[in-house]
Parts: sequence; C-alpha cells; structure tokens
Amino acid sequence: MLERAVNDWGGGIKEFSNNFGRSMRDNPVPAMLLGVSLVWLMSSSGSGSSGRYGSHASEYGKRAGSGLRDKYEEMKSRTGETVGSIGEKVKDISEVMRHRGEHMQEEGREWKHKVQSTGSDMASRPLLLAAAGLALGMLAAWSLPITRKEEKIMGGKGEELLEKAEDIGRE
Repeated sequence: MLERAVNDWGGGIKEFSNNFGRSMRDNPVPAMLLGVSLVWLMSSSGSGSSGRYGSHASEYGKRAGSGLRDKYEEMKSRTGETVGSIGEKVKDISEVMRHRGEHMQEEGREWKHKVQSTGSDMASRPLLLAAAGLALGMLAAWSLPITRKEEKIMGGKGEELLEKAEDIGRE
C-alpha cells in the first residue's frame, strides 16, 4: 500500500511538472511577473524582516533576475519579429489592393467612355434608334399573352395575321 501511494505521488509530481512547464511556456508574462515578485520578496530581507534568507536569497535573486531578463529580451525580440512580419504582410496586401483599385478605376473610365460614345452615335442616327425601339417593343408585346379585349377586337383576323407573319419568318 505504501508502494502504491509513492507511485501515485510520483505520477502526480510528473503531471504537475508537465502542467506547470506548459503553463509557463503558454503564459510567459504572468510567469515572469511571478518570478520577479518572488525575487523581490526574497531580496527584501533588509527591510525590517528577520533576514533569515540572508546572502543566499540575494545571490539567488541575482541569478533568477538575470535569467528572467534574458527570457524577457528573448520574448521581446520574438514579439518584435512577429509584429514586423505581420506589418510587412499588411503592407504588401494594402499595396496589392491599391493597385487593383487603380486598375478598376481605369476600367471604369474606359467603360464610361465607351457608353458615352455609343450613346452619341445612337443620338446622331435617329432612324436607327427608332427601329431599335420598335423592335424592342415588338419583342415585349410578343412575349405577353393575348388578352380577352385584344381577342375580341381582332377576332379571327389576329390569327390570320399571326400565321402570315410566321410564314414570312420561315421564308
């Protein structure tokens, strides 16, 4: 039973150390603040405390502070590199978007010019414009079903005209 308790306790320590290490890696800023506060607490032995840590705490504090300073500089460097990389990517994307916007503006100007020139060509040819309007009107009329009133007015003549138009269209 004692052996089982020791094995369970050993597994718990391993799990605790793994979780603690993962937590330190994933959350470096809180871990650094915790370390700094512990060093500060241990090194403040001369401020009215009993001084039981003495020079050992001071030496440990110096070593821990040096290690924390190195970690801080490393994290600062990594963060700067990451921010710089992101800034470069954003700059590249904005440059591409600016070029695409300029290209779309130029295409819009070309289309505007084409539409305006086509409109002025049509305005200078009133017969062509009238024929196009008549053709569109006929297409619209043929696409609609015949109403009762039209059938009453045209009677059998409407069907005859429709058959003649079909015959002419086939020739």
